[in-house]
Amino acid sequence: MNGLVITNCTKRKRSFRGPAKEIYMGSVRNLFRLAEEMGLHCYVLSAKYGLIRCDETIEPYDSYVKDLNEMELIELKEKVRRRCNEVRGPWDLVITNLSSSYAPLLDCEIVTERALIIGTRPPKLSSSQEVAYSFKTLGERNKLLGNVRELLSNLLSS
Repeated sequence: MNGLVITNCTKRKRSFRGPAKEIYMGSVRNLFRLAEEMGLHCYVLSAKYGLIRCDETIEPYDSYVKDLNEMELIELKEKVRRRCNEVRGPWDLVITNLSSSYAPLLDCEIVTERALIIGTRPPKLSSSQEVAYSFKTLGERNKLLGNVRELLSNLLSS
């Protein structure tokens, strides 16, 4: 399947240099595993690095988009814009996991047949069919990510 996974970064990170999918901790690892098993392209929207592939090597860092000043935010948006062509599509399937702080940074046109949206919808996502799940707390988000296979199954069977 020609697909794409995009998730925002996490606060909890391992303390060593390595691929993004090994650095970020928590329930987003369910998305990394799913992407790997299904052969989907995988990206992380990082407060430090912008839009990066899950297999890109990064250094651990402590940065959160809400803590960035205006100049840092402009620089981050430019880092994301430079990678927009990589995620444009068209895709058969797109899975996003973005909080309300990170979704607006993904100002990239993304075209897909089907979309599974966890959290806030990317502003320029265009899909023929989509299912969206919102969360208000980190616990709700973690529960959704824990059930991502079931959520995806519901989308693909409808």
